[in-house]
Amino acid sequence: MISIIIPVFNNQSTLIKLAEDIFKSLDNTPEEKLEVIFINDGSRDNSGLVLNELATKYPKIKVIHLARNFGQHPAISAGFENASGNIIILMDADLEDDPKNIPQLISSIRSGNDICFTIRDEPPQWNLVRLLSKLYHILVDLILKEKNPKNLGTFRAFNKKVLLALLSHPERLILYGPLMHHMGFKREFIKVQRHSNPRVSSYTLAKRIQLALSSIISYSDLPHKVFFWTGTFIFLMSSGYALLSFLQYLLLGKQLMSGMTLVIMILLIMMSTLMTGLGIIGSYVFRVFQEVLHRPRYLIQDKRNF
Repeated sequence: MISIIIPVFNNQSTLIKLAEDIFKSLDNTPEEKLEVIFINDGSRDNSGLVLNELATKYPKIKVIHLARNFGQHPAISAGFENASGNIIILMDADLEDDPKNIPQLISSIRSGNDICFTIRDEPPQWNLVRLLSKLYHILVDLILKEKNPKNLGTFRAFNKKVLLALLSHPERLILYGPLMHHMGFKREFIKVQRHSNPRVSSYTLAKRIQLALSSIISYSDLPHKVFFWTGTFIFLMSSGYALLSFLQYLLLGKQLMSGMTLVIMILLIMMSTLMTGLGIIGSYVFRVFQEVLHRPRYLIQDKRNF
């Protein structure tokens, strides 16, 4: 069976065409057992109503309505935990991912690959959203210490073995993008055309920054290393200044610059470093606290066709 997982948040204008295109893409393989799982992540438009209508019209469409907006990754988690296929395909609901590429992804998995990632074959775009996306993927490569192709998309396929490995990670604040690269497995990268999308992305600048920070904290020890070396640098500079002042006093009877300006500057540097360090420590403590509470990643309001 093939399971297609699609998180939905305010995508009412694209859902009907997306469903139709998915079924068209698999028209040549009618023997395929298929389930299309839409996860309504607390949409504020009429996405929920459209999904219910699609579930009524197409028995292969399954719908999970979450109790509120939990975020993209908890919604994906809901899809993974309810998928029963041997091949799982993850894609967005905004029609940027073209369903006609689904057979190619399926073929890649059946040829022996565990994961098949897609690379967006598109001309360079220099708007803020694309730039932040590129910077995020560069950051992930640095964190995981591996080189991945540019323009990786959410659109991907993987087998049951990878799905079980993903589900074996119990952390509450999970990020499936870096995690799938972190796990390894045999993989393939294929280029696909991506449709342009005039719709404004629900991933705002703040959300993208938060995602990048979560990736750093979850998969790297970079934050406290930066804090450690910053503290070490300030300690060495202040020690050097003290030593130089002492030597000048002994040898020349002079002192280096003094006064309130110097004192305030040193205090500001030290206090800002301490506050930054406390913020980093607080981020780790908060994550540990969230994991200790062991709250569910999501809550389900309703299901259709399960």
